[in-house]
Amino acid sequence: MNNEKRAEAYRRDLNMITFAAFFLILFSFSGIFLALVTRNVLFVFISSLSLLFSLIFTARLQFRLDKKYKRITATWKEYSIMIFFNYIVLVLLPFGFCLGLISVPLHFSTNTLGSMIFVYLNVLVLSLFAFLAVAPWNQLMRSLHKAKKLTKKEILQDVYTLARRLEVEISEIYVLRRKKIKVANAFQVGIRPKYFSVFVSDYLLENFTREEVNAVIAHELGHARERHLLKILVLLVPYILFLVNLYAYSIVIRDWTPGHFWMEVATLVIIVLIIIAFPSYLVSAIYRRFELKADSLAVYALGDSKPVVSALGKLAELNLFPKKLSRIAELLAYHPSIETRIRKINQDRKIEDFD
Repeated sequence: MNNEKRAEAYRRDLNMITFAAFFLILFSFSGIFLALVTRNVLFVFISSLSLLFSLIFTARLQFRLDKKYKRITATWKEYSIMIFFNYIVLVLLPFGFCLGLISVPLHFSTNTLGSMIFVYLNVLVLSLFAFLAVAPWNQLMRSLHKAKKLTKKEILQDVYTLARRLEVEISEIYVLRRKKIKVANAFQVGIRPKYFSVFVSDYLLENFTREEVNAVIAHELGHARERHLLKILVLLVPYILFLVNLYAYSIVIRDWTPGHFWMEVATLVIIVLIIIAFPSYLVSAIYRRFELKADSLAVYALGDSKPVVSALGKLAELNLFPKKLSRIAELLAYHPSIETRIRKINQDRKIEDFD
């Protein structure tokens, strides 16, 4: 099986696991929510165990999948520790946040005047976003990932040269331990200037040439220069506030008496799904534009598109990403396909050559 076919098979099986995980976790959180509403302690305990089982079960499936296709060398214990943070960020925090937004109005609706529910929830959300804006993300991420500072002088020299070209103040470069699970990736954290940091995996550093490493880091510096994390945060504030007030309105105005409970749950779920569907598509579209912009800034910083194109191809190869996605898959993805990104870089280069 060649690498492209192996990547397609891997992504197909991984998508099946992801969908199964989503519904298992959604079912568990729904059970916790209903248990809180009915104040059934035993049901809360059973639903929480169901959530824990769902997380372990799906992580175990993903581990076996990575063993089969990526031939990772990590043990189950090492693997679970390395992906633990991903489950916190991608699963527990979003679902927990939604659960809290729904549960808090239910609690206050029986103990507080209706108008105060709106006040409590809006203050809660604004306080959360204020914390996200000022939190020392570089230190938090370093501690959670047990990352170490990059010490290779030649790479550091290149990074600070690229940062000057892009007029970005960079704090530190950290190295993530990912060799055993064979993940080649990098990401930028920090919302405030002077606190921008870049995290890069040791597996990427080991398998990329110096020019390709520079291309990946220049891409992340492009995100920092354009303040993409801040822009996403600013976009999310009005959207989350709208949803919060919708929840509060639904709890206060709708009839949540036992005789109408399930009808109201169904109505609320339908409303939320309709309202979330379009903004989710919009956010993914914005993310894709940000990725393309960061690619163009990487080309600008390097003065050459070849290392960026080469790095993208190698990322697909090492991480078993299919280079081409279906039209629907790409519309839902937060990253454009490798093929789309390379085509956009080549188009920009042709325009520059023509000029």
